[in-house]
Amino acid sequence: MNAIRVALLGIGNCASALLQLIAAARSSDTAVEIAAPFPMIGPYGIGDIQPLLAIDIDRRKVGKSLAVAAFAPPNVPSSFIQLPRDFYDICVLMGQDLDNVQAKSSEFSVQPAVGPSVNLAELLWERVDVLVNLLPTGRQRTTFAAAEACLRAKVALVNAIPVPLAVDPAWARRFNEENIPLVGDDLKSQFGSTALHVGLLELLLARGVRVVRTIQTNWGGNADFFNLQDKEIFSAKRETKGRHLRALLGDSERVIINECQFVPERGDLKRARIEIEGKVAYGRNLSLRVELEVEDSPNAATILVDAIRFVMRAGQKGKGGVLPEVSAYAMKSPPLVMNAQAIEPFLLELSGNDVPRSHSKGES
Repeated sequence: MNAIRVALLGIGNCASALLQLIAAARSSDTAVEIAAPFPMIGPYGIGDIQPLLAIDIDRRKVGKSLAVAAFAPPNVPSSFIQLPRDFYDICVLMGQDLDNVQAKSSEFSVQPAVGPSVNLAELLWERVDVLVNLLPTGRQRTTFAAAEACLRAKVALVNAIPVPLAVDPAWARRFNEENIPLVGDDLKSQFGSTALHVGLLELLLARGVRVVRTIQTNWGGNADFFNLQDKEIFSAKRETKGRHLRALLGDSERVIINECQFVPERGDLKRARIEIEGKVAYGRNLSLRVELEVEDSPNAATILVDAIRFVMRAGQKGKGGVLPEVSAYAMKSPPLVMNAQAIEPFLLELSGNDVPRSHSKGES
């Protein structure tokens, strides 16, 4: 079996969706259909991703099996498939809390466990191929400590949250010098508000429309939206969400990312509204309004399994350091904003495919 040994840092909604996607890919039920941009990347199918370590700080998850913790509060993902037996054999370990997380009265708040934390670098050493950072938005110090652990243990890193690693010159230089693959920052969804917003702007610009202003607003009821009510945490998300849009328009004045609205009743169901004002012909007005509704966490899982497999293949091919093309494909705030035509040749080289991407069951 071609296994990619993975450590999950943060067992939240995205981790839960990731585990269910892996389980679906391993399932013999042919009725389970997976829309996968890259069913195979080299020898790796989605089902070849093998979680070995799980780390969190919430008392409702620490000490529980990974399969149980994946659905423990404050997680609100839908459950559609039975997780495999080996996920029950993994115990969630106590991680470091370098960001001094304080419990709040809301059920959506992290409730820190009490006890000694693990030595992450020692756990990773020779046991893990890829660490996936799925911590809540805003966990900067803990993310930096995880990056240090990856450098010490020679483990690739997928930074799925809006803490600057791949875009930070100092961190990028260190991963480049050690030739350790790094993909970041802030995971895109398979088809979310960022992908839709970028696609609309690219189309309008290609048709010669002068974009005057564009606005994005998001609503949701999961723990991520709860955390984003903190203005300091949201500022990091606003930066990563707006980076590609600003790159397209050439400035920041025309891009407005409104504060995310936390609506508990929505659970994991996210709604996004995109508004674009523009000019056509001899200064005549164009107004565009689009809304998107999708389950937030499953929408991210497909891109996450691609990022994990791409980073594994890059390391096997001796391609270390920050991976600009994979980051541009998988992340909202990559170190280099690139269009699909620039990205695809590198991804196809890593995947070993010379045919267009397709949709399939995603068998391993």
